[in-house]
Amino acid sequence: MFHDLWADAPVSGVTLTGGEPLLRRDLPGVATTLSRIGFTVAVATNGTLLTSSTARELRDSGVRHFDIGIESAIAEVSEGIAGACATGASVTLSLCLTSKNAGTAPEVVRLAAALGADAVCLNRFVPTGGPSDAHHMPSSTGIADALRDAGKMGEKLSLPVYAGIPLELCVFASIGETGIINTACHCGEGKWAIGPDGVLRTCEQSPVLLGNLLNERFSTLRELPAVKWFREAMPFRECHGCADLPRCGGGCRFLPGSESS
Repeated sequence: MFHDLWADAPVSGVTLTGGEPLLRRDLPGVATTLSRIGFTVAVATNGTLLTSSTARELRDSGVRHFDIGIESAIAEVSEGIAGACATGASVTLSLCLTSKNAGTAPEVVRLAAALGADAVCLNRFVPTGGPSDAHHMPSSTGIADALRDAGKMGEKLSLPVYAGIPLELCVFASIGETGIINTACHCGEGKWAIGPDGVLRTCEQSPVLLGNLLNERFSTLRELPAVKWFREAMPFRECHGCADLPRCGGGCRFLPGSESS
């Protein structure tokens, strides 16, 4: 499938994620195959199964970036983080901001700097599991406080801090003063999700199945009307005509109340 993808429409990289990809014993072999085809390979893991030896094996297999998602500044994954940093691959620590852990953001930045990571990514929790997930979503004030404190810590330690899930500039107008690097949504454009069965989606959050790359060409699937609708549907009605839209993209398309959710 990936040989066909490279021949059809070469992309810059593939991130192996899950679930937890380190549960697969053949992960180094998968990384080697992708690397030899020409892809830049990354692994997104929660770090609990990552050891120094595993990190070295993956680096030797062609992995050039580790995205390690943690729930707080906990010591249990420190060995894996330090081991990944020691390989020479780039390392990002990702924290999903919830109502319970948003206050730990500056300590995560401190941990990342102490262990040698290259960046921290703060991802706002998006309750795609339904109404029962809503209580995990931090308030706008909680997010703003986490951004401010983490941004200050990042500037103090000279460590870049990103907002991985795009933030609406109309709500978080002060983000430019926090030191946080905001991003817009690139799903269905520069970023896509491929399931273990080969099914392609615009985003890992999206329930819309575009087709299967095992028997359909990516260059055809990316031109489907569903992709165009996803890219053009504004997250919120207020986004239409907003001068800040090019900079934030309106935020995540799967936030409650958005036009796309």
